[in-house]
Amino acid sequence: MSAMVAVQQLRAVLATPQITADDPWPLIWVAWVVTFGTFAVYAFVLVRRGRRLSRQVPGERRRFLIGDGQDGGTHG
Repeated sequence: MSAMVAVQQLRAVLATPQITADDPWPLIWVAWVVTFGTFAVYAFVLVRRGRRLSRQVPGERRRFLIGDGQDGGTHG
């Protein structure tokens, strides 16, 4: 019985108006939202991962860039 319901729902979805070349703006806006949303999620995950990894490094071993790409410490 649930297969019949699924087929009916699929037919209803396929019967809805499609985005055409007459009005492409909804698709363009969706593409922009997906693009920037992906970047935002990636940045969030990257910052969280960096903070988590930085907590694993002892304070005396941490190095920060101070200018001209120099870290102000010794390598090794």
